[in-house]
Amino acid sequence: MKQRLIQRQRLDVRLTPQMHQFLKVIQMPIQELSAYVEMELQENPLLEEIVPNDEGRDRLNAAEDMDKYFEEDLYTPIKEQYYEVQQRSPIPIKAEENWREGLYRDISTLFDSEEDVRIARFIIFNLSDNGFLTMTPSNLAEMLGVSQDHIERVLDVIKKNCMPGIGARDVKECLLLQIERCEGRDSVVYRIVESAFADLIRRRYRKIARIMRVPLKQVLFTAQSLRRYYTSPIIDRGDMCCVYPEYEVKIVDGNIQIEKLSWHMPKLRLNQAYIRLLRSQPNKETREFLQNYLRRAKDLLHALDERHRKMMDLLEFLTIRQRGFVENGYSFLRPLTLKDASDYTGMSESTISRLANNKYVQLPWGCVRLKEFFLNPLSYTNDTPKAMILELIKEIISSSDRRLSDEAIRKKLLQQGIQISRRTVNKYRNELKKSQRLDS
Repeated sequence: MKQRLIQRQRLDVRLTPQMHQFLKVIQMPIQELSAYVEMELQENPLLEEIVPNDEGRDRLNAAEDMDKYFEEDLYTPIKEQYYEVQQRSPIPIKAEENWREGLYRDISTLFDSEEDVRIARFIIFNLSDNGFLTMTPSNLAEMLGVSQDHIERVLDVIKKNCMPGIGARDVKECLLLQIERCEGRDSVVYRIVESAFADLIRRRYRKIARIMRVPLKQVLFTAQSLRRYYTSPIIDRGDMCCVYPEYEVKIVDGNIQIEKLSWHMPKLRLNQAYIRLLRSQPNKETREFLQNYLRRAKDLLHALDERHRKMMDLLEFLTIRQRGFVENGYSFLRPLTLKDASDYTGMSESTISRLANNKYVQLPWGCVRLKEFFLNPLSYTNDTPKAMILELIKEIISSSDRRLSDEAIRKKLLQQGIQISRRTVNKYRNELKKSQRLDS
């Protein structure tokens, strides 16, 4: 077989090491990122932590030889100093004790009298495994030999100060206790759940809108926002760890302020002692060794800065578009997609998805996942009942003085956050006509 030398042109897309580092960093939640930075800090001599009261002091003296860095007597104090800083704000992990033991131990901080503590602990002892109160206050009062009003007072303190929903008698009360914490008693969500819970779980949205005198769209958003609450006070979450919010959003004098909560992750900088050592190092192998770690350190610092900048850009957009949600809770969420964020920030949808995944932010009323800022417009899916859209089309047709085209109905539905095609509108319209003929 004859050998030949052939030239070919080919276009490849390859990620640089810097891009690999960036993509790895932006999708890490803060706990994982903190552990990753800690590992790099211990492995890379070109990195050092900026600790309080350390005004530019080098971790190692430039005159010391690099080999001494790895000696036990010099390395150990540095490691202990780092962990001493971390122990002031540890990343929380799942507690060994269960929820009942924790409540039983901490309940004494909520009451002044020993009698109230005794009653509270007896109530906690008699809660079900899911956190529901299975006994009536009258039965508890009879067993303890106190008045029913006394039981009700203690139970009210438990409901208001312990985990949301604890001590509820049923699912409805459990939801109401959670909504009260997040959105308040005056919110539309609270009023709908309190007055029309039976109709809500049966999806009688039009009836609720008529009885409560609220827009049908508000009822639909209420039904969707309820998915974010638990139907049980205590839910087994397996080995899930607790989380710390990475950013905090505040309302100061009517203005939104975004603050990075940096206390749970070390601040890094380049170790100037090793940089000076690199510049004056005559040994080629040692110089290459230090240059390799210097590149790694610069890539990591650049990736962390870029991650923070993009997170701030995304949060600025989300807090402006979802200001009602930031101030008042889930009932004020507006439809918002990844494409909207991409158009505003100039980042790709995949980058925004990586940034928002497994990240948490502290709002004035609670800690939420960043992905909860996004609310896709309703479309005909398994999560949006067909009957819901038929009711809206029926309402649009009945409220119009003239005959509307399918396209006009589609546009009116789009204004209410429901995105379907004109052909689907025509199909549903024909179904409504058939049902009206059958009713007549």
